[in-house]
Amino acid sequence: SKRIIAISDFSKKDITTHYPSSAKKIIRIYNPISVRDVDEDICKNTIDDLGIASNGFFLCISSLLPHKNLKTIIRMMTLRDDDTKLIIVGVGGALEGELKKLIIERELTHKVQILSYISDERRDALYKKCSIFLFPSIFEGFGMPPVEAMLMDKPVITTKYTSIPEVTRGEAVYVDDASDEDEWNDKINKVLFEKHTLGATQKTISSASNPYSKGKIALQYLDLLSEQ
Repeated sequence: SKRIIAISDFSKKDITTHYPSSAKKIIRIYNPISVRDVDEDICKNTIDDLGIASNGFFLCISSLLPHKNLKTIIRMMTLRDDDTKLIIVGVGGALEGELKKLIIERELTHKVQILSYISDERRDALYKKCSIFLFPSIFEGFGMPPVEAMLMDKPVITTKYTSIPEVTRGEAVYVDDASDEDEWNDKINKVLFEKHTLGATQKTISSASNPYSKGKIALQYLDLLSEQ
């Protein structure tokens, strides 16, 4: 190949480590990300249809795979004595059965809900109405959902693994130990009570100055394709 496109600096480094001869051919171009606002009627219908409490919920959008670390945030919900729900939107994956079993074993069926396929419109409604977006993954080449949540002006709590701090530009709230449900719970409480200082205001990841906009990314591809 003439060029290799990596979707993050982390991915670029990872490719270089395993294929050092390709280092000079690699260029980093981020994934394009855009979100759309949804009106209040769609939000209300989505919340009502899914039976989600109107007083707030935590949202996680993720495939149901081991490296997504979903068991940790499910276990974390046993520590919470409020009636906030955790909504996980994820289509299939190797751990689907185990995760549902864990929810039953921990008596969390009233607090944790795993949704399969939902439309993009309903997904965006959940982004808009969630109180905090949780992203416990421990391996990502890029990691689009936390960026999408930040573009929707939602506080994001996530991990410090692989590409995640890079693509969230250090502007999320990060746990030090991704497997520690107590730390997740503590970070959630801090965001809920100090939302004005923790994670609620992004400096560079906003709809007005989206560094991952389709237009900006398209120009980078055009520049690459115009190379002689």
